[in-house]
Amino acid sequence: MNFIFEFFVGVSNGLGEIWSHKIRSMLSMVGIILGCAALVAMMSVVDNLMKDSRQAFEESGGVELIEVVRQDVPDEQADIASLSKGLTIDDAYAIRYAVPLIEYISPQIWVSHERVRGKRGRTWMPVFAIFGDNVDIGQLEIERGRNLCELDMRSYASVAVVGSEYARVVFAPGEDPIGKFVRVKGSLYQIVGVMKHYERIVGGRNVLARKNRLIYIPITTAAMRYRGDRGVNTIYMKVRDARNLSDVVSQVENTMNQMHNGIQDFSITTREAELEKYKAREMKWKMGLGGVALISLFVGGIGIMNVMLAVINERIREIGVRKALGARSSDIFMQFLAESVVISFLGGLFGMILSVALVFALKQILGAEEMAVPFDSMMYAMLFSISIGIVSGVYPSLRAARLDPITALRYE
Repeated sequence: MNFIFEFFVGVSNGLGEIWSHKIRSMLSMVGIILGCAALVAMMSVVDNLMKDSRQAFEESGGVELIEVVRQDVPDEQADIASLSKGLTIDDAYAIRYAVPLIEYISPQIWVSHERVRGKRGRTWMPVFAIFGDNVDIGQLEIERGRNLCELDMRSYASVAVVGSEYARVVFAPGEDPIGKFVRVKGSLYQIVGVMKHYERIVGGRNVLARKNRLIYIPITTAAMRYRGDRGVNTIYMKVRDARNLSDVVSQVENTMNQMHNGIQDFSITTREAELEKYKAREMKWKMGLGGVALISLFVGGIGIMNVMLAVINERIREIGVRKALGARSSDIFMQFLAESVVISFLGGLFGMILSVALVFALKQILGAEEMAVPFDSMMYAMLFSISIGIVSGVYPSLRAARLDPITALRYE
């Protein structure tokens, strides 16, 4: 209890000392204020820079995405490679029924780049052949009409789902694309669905434009018309829970081995390494920019130490009187340490206020509407400032605690 009492007495004395020497106290806080503000502002900038990467990663499937792609047969299996039919639509059906932990699955064939002409201009758009699940894997939404369904696959239907950019270029404003036709490699496909328009402006550019420039047709129809077999380029799948990723990969590999008679002409890739790469890059940015801001905090700590040494020199007689009246060295130590912490705490508090203003200014300058003040960075900056106040106050407090009371009383 005595420890707590002495600490609060020190806090009270510290506030009184700051009020009595406002200019000196404010100058001692400048390093802490700037350091805290810079740390929070830099963390906000890093969060904003990495947010686009994180969103792009999630919008492209996230860590739950698994890809099965073709690969060259190993040399030791070259003589029996013909036992496998390669990557096919049938593999996707087999995985769908054998691995219940998979939420969505879609094989994919790149068909062509079609030149699209319409009432509002012309452009080029990629055409992919897919299962309907591909829309969910790519985190797309159907705004009008319907998605491709299993009946379209089994009936080899000539239907298509198009992106919003196709609808904008080809049709007049207000015209309904549903029921109209799109031409792919000379064949007509009836439009049954139009996807939602996606837009996120970064640096004056819509980074989601690729989601608007798509044409999807049933994969069975494309395989029959343009390939003559059931081969595919890639099989995409998405697990229900990323925690089951390793189990799913093992089950998919077993299924593929059975379908391919043990021929290793495929590879299974996940995005865990890519996610770790994003996290490592973000940590490097934060460590680099945060380190620069921490230098300001350390400089601020030196300023606090200088001020505390000056305060002790001014109050030597006071220390002598207190010791003569029975104050212990620990009481003197705690008093001056508390005063140092008060200065650093107030510096951190003013730094938080300044950081909010800095982030607001950066938001206007960079045009980053989603930039926000990271609360966790504010807490870390405050903890750093208090820690530096403690470290900076230890030496001056020890010096004050070790003063000889007789010498202190004689001090002029």
